[in-house]
Amino acid sequence: SLHSALPSPIRDYHARAMTDQDEVSCVCSPRMFLALAAVFLFVQSAAVGGVFNAGISTLERRYSLSSLETGILASMYDFGVLLVSFFIGYLGTYGHRPRIVGLGMFVFAIGAFVFGLPQFVEGKYSFSDESQADLCGDGTQPDQMCGNDSALAYGLLLAGILLVAFGSAPLFTLAPAHLDWILPQSSLASYLGLLYLFG
Repeated sequence: SLHSALPSPIRDYHARAMTDQDEVSCVCSPRMFLALAAVFLFVQSAAVGGVFNAGISTLERRYSLSSLETGILASMYDFGVLLVSFFIGYLGTYGHRPRIVGLGMFVFAIGAFVFGLPQFVEGKYSFSDESQADLCGDGTQPDQMCGNDSALAYGLLLAGILLVAFGSAPLFTLAPAHLDWILPQSSLASYLGLLYLFG
């Protein structure tokens, strides 16, 4: 397991960090940790892989974003996860992994809230049924209708998706490692299978 592969000073640190009381507590038990991580993974997958991808074209039209801005927004989640994964892995080596995953859930929730703020700070969206009314950047719309007030909304969208990425990173890096830590090898595969079933 990962635990046996760690150098002895790190193993000794984990022995102090994860006390017997932590091991038998309700939240740190394998079943409870699996249940919470599975719910988090389901919400994360639905939000990032479902709602965000389905609504990206609506965001582009709603806030008059260019194709470049939309592409940056769509790739910012992967960039954010990549940016913090190494740091999260380092923290997980020396820290309390369930607490770090729980903190990630909190950061994820804040990111989702920030991502939804443009809907409230930009005012009511007015649209037209005319086929060309919502198109910008093609020279047919007045400048005042295209992208003049979308800077704040775009900044909030970027900040929100980055926070969502930062909060999601512990789930993918530390949750499987923690299950490997607390479970016997005979049970690990079934627990990991149940975890990834929800993602």
